[in-house]
Formats: sequence, structure tokens, C-alpha cells
Amino acid sequence: MVDLLQSAGFSDIKFDAWTGDQRIGGPGNDPESAARFVLDGMHIGDLVRPSGAEVRNAIQRDLVELFERNRDDNGVRMGAKAWLVNASA
Repeated sequence: MVDLLQSAGFSDIKFDAWTGDQRIGGPGNDPESAARFVLDGMHIGDLVRPSGAEVRNAIQRDLVELFERNRDDNGVRMGAKAWLVNASA
């Protein structure tokens, strides 16, 4: 990644890891809405789509079960990690 950014003219490249809870589909979402958000709005949905409706429905059911276990009064919350990249142009 550093080589790519440097070749594009960036310098002072820094990476910071963020770890915390992420609301799936935003605050207040129920497990069904969160599962639809994942399959309709994230890249995983593109990977699942060619497998057909039966596979997608099975994955959606599994996601709903997972999200039910991670639901609180404010929606579905899952642990998450992201890399934040800072650089100067």
C-alpha cells in the first residue's frame, strides 16, 4: 500500500487501526433490515448474487440469526476494525 501511495505522489503515509462497535445498517435497524443492508449495500451481496436466490435466502437467514444475537435497544451492533490512512499530497 505504501508503494502504491508513494508512486501516486503521496508522502508522510501513516496507518492507524480503529477497533470498535459498528451499527449494521445504522442505529435502530432490526436484524432483518440489517441483513438486507449487508446483502444489498455491501460487496458481499455482489459475490452472493451469482449463486442464486436459494443461496442468498440461506445466507440472509444466517445473518438474521447472527444479528439477533448481537441486537440491543439501539439496533444491531457488531465488532469492527478499519484501517485509517493519512498521507500528504
